[in-house]
This record gives sequence, C-alpha cells and structure tokens, in this order.
Amino acid sequence: MLSSKKSCFANPFSHIYIEHAIRHHPTTLRIINGLPRATILEIASYKHIFNRGKQNFELQKKSPKLILAQKQPPFVYPFSQNCQQAGFKQAVYVTPALGCRFNCDFCFLHGMYNSANLVVFVNTEDVFAELNAILNSSPSSPLLSPTGDHCPLFVSISYETDLIALESICGLAGDWIEFCRQHPNVFVECRTRSGQIKQLSSPPSPGNFLLAWSLNPDEVIRRYEHGAPGLEKRLTAVDAALSEGWPVRICFDPILPGPGFEKRYSQLFETVFSRIPADSLFDVTAGPFRMGKDFFKRIRRQRPWCDLFYPSENVDSTTTYSAILQRLCDFVPEGKLVVWE
Repeated sequence: MLSSKKSCFANPFSHIYIEHAIRHHPTTLRIINGLPRATILEIASYKHIFNRGKQNFELQKKSPKLILAQKQPPFVYPFSQNCQQAGFKQAVYVTPALGCRFNCDFCFLHGMYNSANLVVFVNTEDVFAELNAILNSSPSSPLLSPTGDHCPLFVSISYETDLIALESICGLAGDWIEFCRQHPNVFVECRTRSGQIKQLSSPPSPGNFLLAWSLNPDEVIRRYEHGAPGLEKRLTAVDAALSEGWPVRICFDPILPGPGFEKRYSQLFETVFSRIPADSLFDVTAGPFRMGKDFFKRIRRQRPWCDLFYPSENVDSTTTYSAILQRLCDFVPEGKLVVWE
C-alpha cells in the first residue's frame, strides 16, 4: 500500500535542460556528472523553457528543473539600488544564476520571473574576462574609495540566486573564490541562507570574498523562508566561516513587522551576538521589507495566503522597525552597522 505522504512530484532537478552551445562545456559536464540520474534534454535556448507564458510558479517550486545556459552580453551590470555597496565607490553586479533553491515568501524573484525553474549560466569565464577588462580599462587610475584610499571593485554575485546553497550541484562559488585569489583588486559579496560551507574551497580563505548570511528569528524562518535552514544551522555555518578566516557579513534583511516581532528580533540579536562578537564581523546590515510595486502586486495575486502582502492595520510597521533598529544598536558598534531606510 502506498503511503499517503509520498509526494506525487519528481525530485528537484530530475530533468536538466541544456543549451546545444554549451553541451560539452566543462562546467556543464561537472554538473551533469553530479546528477547522474537526471534526464538530459537539449534545447536551443533557455528562454524557450524559462520565459514561456502561463507557467505555475508555485507548482514548479515543488519540483524545479535545472536549465544550463550560455550567458550572453552584457555579463556585468551597473550596481542596482537594491544591492548594498558597503562603502565601495565602484560596484557592479553579475547574474551567474536565475532563481533560488529556497522559497521565501518575501523574495522579489516570485514577481520577476514566470518560472521557478533554475537557470545556471556555465560560461563564467566570459564574466571574468569582462571584469578583467573593467579592471584594466584605466590602469593609471586606481579604484579609490570616497576617502581617497585604494579600494577594490565591489562585485555582488548573489542578487538573483543563492550560490552557496547551489554549491554542491554547480560549484560556481568555488570558481569565484579562485578568481578572488588571483585578483586582489576585486571584492566579491555572496549572500546566502545556507547552513553549511563545507563545499567551499579549503583554507586559506581569500580576504576579498565576503560571505553574507541573512538571518531572521526561527519563527519568521518557519513561516516565510520555506526550505531554508533554521537559525542554528546558519549560526553554525557563520562560526565555521569565521574560524576559517572568511570575512563575514550578517544581514538582518528583511526585518518583518508583525505582532510581537519587536520582542522576537530582540531575542534574535541576543542569540546572535552572545555567540558571535560584532567586532569579528566585516559589518552588519539591516533593512525593512521592501519591494517594487509591480512585483508586490504580482506576488500578492500568486500568494493570497501570505499576510506580508496584506499588512495588518493593527501593526505600525514604521514604529516597529525603528524600535528593532534601536535595539540592534545596543549590540553593534558604531561604524559596523549599515541601515537601509
């Protein structure tokens, strides 16, 4: 007799769509060798699968497929106002992948894409070549910080994905780490909700590859961050990263308003900073729940059950956020805290 608990959906990445042009690319071969049971389907362009209309994002999240593609120019984008620049004067972002293994209710990707399938661009060497061109474009004029000091080029690589969570499958974070070792004039930020870093390269860790963990109270994680590791697993990963010499950023972002959330975030700060001294971190960032109007409306239609998109009149989110920030200041030294308004 079949168990009623058995899912009717195939396992994640049961099928891999591969563009003809990169069928034999080394990264493609590395990925498919790690997923030997997956069904391989060749396609002309990832857009034929990823961009088609009338897809059901919620159903696809239950059994996402993997799409391996060749990134086309441009490979590097001007810095988005939605990314944190960390005080660097020159900053860019790249998109090594589209989509995420996790399923957070507040993620803007639900409003940006029709598909919950995951696209991985395998031709990272082309991204590196464009970054090298930027770095070499004015060799007589070094990149400078606002204070006039030498400052690397800041590169955000996890704006539309979580590379650390994908590392056991794709290995792209490892490629970026090696790039950082060879290019001390770049500073790469990789954001994650992952609970482990064992797939990353062995120490010594490059000082210009920043691991940035997004943290929330466990109740928020259980309620809104579906599929993501709990707080304890993330803190264990942070501990391991610091002990191995990685620069680490802690992100309380987004801070979500709700009944009793002021107390929950206060408890979160106590838990985090009783275990991880703030002065051992690169910095700490905080920001409210924010999203473009069009994405907000689209996700609200997709997820009518999610109260984040139907804010309660009984919750003063501005006052709650201000109180939470004030409490955070009790734990983080001046100069270490970066706040989004």
